[in-house]
Amino acid sequence: MKLIFPPGLQEFIDATGTVYLPDATGVLDIGTALADPFIAAGFVALPDRAGSTANRPTIGVAPGLMFFDVTLNRPIWRNAANSGWADHTGAAI
Repeated sequence: MKLIFPPGLQEFIDATGTVYLPDATGVLDIGTALADPFIAAGFVALPDRAGSTANRPTIGVAPGLMFFDVTLNRPIWRNAANSGWADHTGAAI
């Protein structure tokens, strides 16, 4: 699971004293089983950038997020209202 570091946070120390640092893009890659304390501390899960229509992300999305829909075999984007997906013309997908 990939997590985005909260703004202003440069490291995260868990209950065991393990220090976690982001990569150069501000992302931390951890196992799914470890995610709960990170989410509680304000981290946001980075959604997968490709998948089937049925697996389009719904958490951690924002307007303009690009997702490659392998069912449609084309890229789509999160709409401006952050309520659905649109193609390159702005039409709802």
